[in-house]
Amino acid sequence: MIYTFIFMKNSQTNKPPVTITMSKISFWSIAGMFVMFSAIILYYLYMVILPASLHGKVNDLIGENNSLVKENATLKIKNKDLDLSNLSLKASVDLESTKVAELQAQANIVEKIKKESLDEIAKYNQKLVTQNKQIEFYKELMSPSVEQELQCFNMNVKYRKKYVDYGINLVLDKKSKDGKNYAVEFRLLSGKDNVDLTTRMPEELAPETIRNISVKNSIRLTGKIMHNNKLNGLKVLDVRVFNKSKKLVAQCWKVF
Repeated sequence: MIYTFIFMKNSQTNKPPVTITMSKISFWSIAGMFVMFSAIILYYLYMVILPASLHGKVNDLIGENNSLVKENATLKIKNKDLDLSNLSLKASVDLESTKVAELQAQANIVEKIKKESLDEIAKYNQKLVTQNKQIEFYKELMSPSVEQELQCFNMNVKYRKKYVDYGINLVLDKKSKDGKNYAVEFRLLSGKDNVDLTTRMPEELAPETIRNISVKNSIRLTGKIMHNNKLNGLKVLDVRVFNKSKKLVAQCWKVF
């Protein structure tokens, strides 16, 4: 049995077609060789060429992975250095914060001492002012500088629960035909001793008591002085006489 293959030429040429005739054995031998050759090519392609390509890609991936591992190691070292630097900076910040806190505490202590000193100075200044005022008051009470126009006689005082009874004679050194006008001021003083009399001002102990009088020769004054129930210990009635010019012209006092 034979096979005949006819290959047609281009229709524009006048050449006759090519005819190939081969036996069955030859045909199948050629076909078998073609199949075997194709199988060999495919085997070579899948077993040699493709694995070689994949191996190259794998090597590339391994190289890239190694680079990434090295870069990661480098980054870890940098991160460790940054951690150490951060710890150092944190320690510096903590140290500075501690210094700032210490300075603030010292400043607060200084400010507190300053305030206490100022308060103490103010307290002593106030005490000094009060003492000077008491000294002036005491000097004024015990040794007044007065040119006496009037003399005090028969002065008597009685302490009551709500008031003080008083009586006093005032006599002019020189008689006056028309009479002279005066203002008589009565002040109540109180304290544990004669110096302590100045610790409280008269207005704290009793309302202001002033009597206007006219004297030709002498006059007897009597009356009551309401007090504020603050008379304790030593009690004194201080009497002062002022002329029209508000000049002190007489002073006398009595302990009761």
